[in-house]
Amino acid sequence: MSGNLMFELQLTMFIMLAIGFFCAKRGMFTKEGRECLVSIFINVMIPCSVVSAFYKNMTQDLLGKGGLMVLAFTADLTFCWLIGKVLYIKIRSDEQGILKYATIISNAQFMGFPIIQAIFGQEGLMLASMAMIPSTIFTWTVALAQFTSMDGKKGIKSVLKHPCFLAVVAGILLGALKIPLPSCMVDVLDRMGNCVMPIAMLIIGSILAGVKARSILDWKLYYFSAIRLIGIPAVMYLFFTAVKLDPLVRNVLVVMAGTPAGTITAMLAEEHGANAEFASQLILVSTLLSMITLPVLYTLLQL
Repeated sequence: MSGNLMFELQLTMFIMLAIGFFCAKRGMFTKEGRECLVSIFINVMIPCSVVSAFYKNMTQDLLGKGGLMVLAFTADLTFCWLIGKVLYIKIRSDEQGILKYATIISNAQFMGFPIIQAIFGQEGLMLASMAMIPSTIFTWTVALAQFTSMDGKKGIKSVLKHPCFLAVVAGILLGALKIPLPSCMVDVLDRMGNCVMPIAMLIIGSILAGVKARSILDWKLYYFSAIRLIGIPAVMYLFFTAVKLDPLVRNVLVVMAGTPAGTITAMLAEEHGANAEFASQLILVSTLLSMITLPVLYTLLQL
């Protein structure tokens, strides 16, 4: 994908995000409606796109790269967890947990998947799907512990029952065993998976609509964004280039590492009595800035 096409993709995503924003402002997209759509997105659309990617593209070579992706993304998440312990020490406690969580868990599913599918194709999407194995584990264990005490056994159960994890397992089995599916089922998986980008952008836009513009001048929002959007992907690129990781695996991982704060951050902050308003501000600023940094990041990967 050329730089111009990447810019066009980002512009397309921004327009979709703007539609979600204005629909929410006009009352067409309520909080309750968004929660329902988020549930459908995570439990249906993402799993369909994951299964479709594995079913159509599974090869021994890609399965091997998928294993590398699991290990590499685990290293990325561990690094993010460790730096979060030292980068926000002087920040007040009600914001510190949110910053730590958002440093570990980015918007790799909502924003990363559509971008990766567009620039790296189904092979890239399959690798990104494999990264969701360690990501899901960290989301419901280490990352969630930034908000509340975490029961390890409960966390593992959440991982094993998570639709994205189950989709990866199902996709690997279908692809590796070459199990034929009816053409109508394949078509359903494709069409549902193709909804990922527009629905993701509508959801993000509706969340951003609830943030007051004047509240985004806090220096901490830009400090975090520099770490999330520039620092982490830069470190991942340099490290995995040095260890000669497969270029496709490295590039997919770096793009995922360069995505903004995860939209789930605000939802969990609200659920656990943390500063949900600050979490929303974090999502807004990092998402808007990512519209600039992600095209630059992609251009640098092509050099």
